[in-house]
Amino acid sequence: MNITYRIIDNGLYGELDALSSTEVIDHLRNYLGNFLLDAVTGTAYANRLNRTPPEEVGPRIRAWFGYLIRKLVHLQPFHSEIRRIAEQMTGAADPLLPILEKIQIPPRISQKITNLCTQNDIHLRHTILSKIYLQYPYSPALIDLLLLTDLERNIPVGQDWLDLAKVPAPLQPLLQAQILQYAVIQGDYQRAASITENIWPQIEHNEVVLNFVSEAYVRLGDRQKALMALEKSIALDPLQIPMQCRMQQIRDGFTEDKSVLEKNIAIFLYSYNKSELLQKTLRSLAQSHLGNARISVLLNHCTDDSAAAVRAINERYFANAIEVIALPTNIGAPAARNWLLTTEAAERADYVAFLDDDVEIPPHWLTTLLTVLSRTPKAAVAGAKILAPGTPKRLQYLYHNIAVAREDLLRISLDTPTWNYDAGFYDFIRPTTNVMGCCHVLTREAIQTVPSFDIRFSPSQMDDIAHDIDLCLHGFTVMYCGLVECIHYQMSGVGRQTSHDMTKIGNVRGNDVKFFYRFLPHQQALQTMNNLHLVPELPPQHAQRS
Repeated sequence: MNITYRIIDNGLYGELDALSSTEVIDHLRNYLGNFLLDAVTGTAYANRLNRTPPEEVGPRIRAWFGYLIRKLVHLQPFHSEIRRIAEQMTGAADPLLPILEKIQIPPRISQKITNLCTQNDIHLRHTILSKIYLQYPYSPALIDLLLLTDLERNIPVGQDWLDLAKVPAPLQPLLQAQILQYAVIQGDYQRAASITENIWPQIEHNEVVLNFVSEAYVRLGDRQKALMALEKSIALDPLQIPMQCRMQQIRDGFTEDKSVLEKNIAIFLYSYNKSELLQKTLRSLAQSHLGNARISVLLNHCTDDSAAAVRAINERYFANAIEVIALPTNIGAPAARNWLLTTEAAERADYVAFLDDDVEIPPHWLTTLLTVLSRTPKAAVAGAKILAPGTPKRLQYLYHNIAVAREDLLRISLDTPTWNYDAGFYDFIRPTTNVMGCCHVLTREAIQTVPSFDIRFSPSQMDDIAHDIDLCLHGFTVMYCGLVECIHYQMSGVGRQTSHDMTKIGNVRGNDVKFFYRFLPHQQALQTMNNLHLVPELPPQHAQRS
């Protein structure tokens, strides 16, 4: 057997380039089973399908390309090129296209704005955009960028400048719809509801906006209006699997089973030279509903003041109930987990929870995750919705499954949408293949079946993913619970950050190779660990909507 591991760079674009057009469609279907489309991701899929050789283009590719273009019109309502493509595809005139083309910013200024969007200094970006805006107050695309800048600055969008806008009247509802979406992300639900009442006839056929409308009404306590908006949204586009999950969650609600805290529970943390973050984590843990849970902290040869800090917190908040294990060497994350799983606390536990040393959790995290496990047959592990620190809230990690499983390529799905602002759409409970290891709980049966984390992935990265996949291969279920929000301050690996440390890059590359060959014998089983059963072979027919 001639098997060659392939290195794929350039993110999603590189991954899609390594696939045939038919495989790209299945990749898209899997993605739709996980997340809502956003403009960046939708554009990546559309561009790849558009590069299909003419002789390979058939009805299925045309149908999915058409679906993507229709979605992009709603996701980028002021993008004239997308509307032009949609108009050419359908043959139906778009009444807004001539208006958008008439008020386009000069190419020189447009290029300046494009370059400015790469500027990391958000305040400098806002200052320059504001000056350009004074010259072109009629440009909705420019206004949308300013709204996004306000969102990133975490101030009410448009509060200082929006009254100067001179957007043509036919485009006003689209602009108000953008403001509505940003208001929901900022938690200004009353503002979003007020906008909804003013522009309802213009947005009731736009599933993208209806999702935000629904979330605003949920947060305001109007469950009936929230469900009405979601039902309309899903009827317009049944491929919004997350919104189906969200609607079910709103209908069912969730009640904790506090009796789960009567079980034997072990909570494990391990740390290496992160004293300040570890203290933050332990103070957060002290506010949790823990029942009779036993807590152990393993210090991986910490050379900072972690030991003294843990002693002080142990005495102040936990009445010295925390078991502290100090190792003479750093054995890495997988081995640290395994060490903790051999302790007396683990051997007695009905449930084992692992927390990273750089998280903050809400008081109900343990009760909620345990309740999910107790109510789900064959559930082995439950994990939380992971957020980045700061405001507005941004998704850092939700869940994984298998995007591609071939003899030359094994790719895990994206763990969040590219547009990762947290509007509440992923506040639901659902099965998946992998949840984030920084806050997850395992059952006794899971630990007995897969008793260790693979130390070949030391010092960290991918061992928790491999462990969850191993559980799935044994017939267990992995549960994501978006009702628990865990803030994660740092991230392992270099997958989301630029690193110039070649040794770290080498370790990540090495773990990717190990991961590929480790699961190669299970390729056929991995090919079923996706969402293709949730998303049809062809998209539903949509009426053209402007």
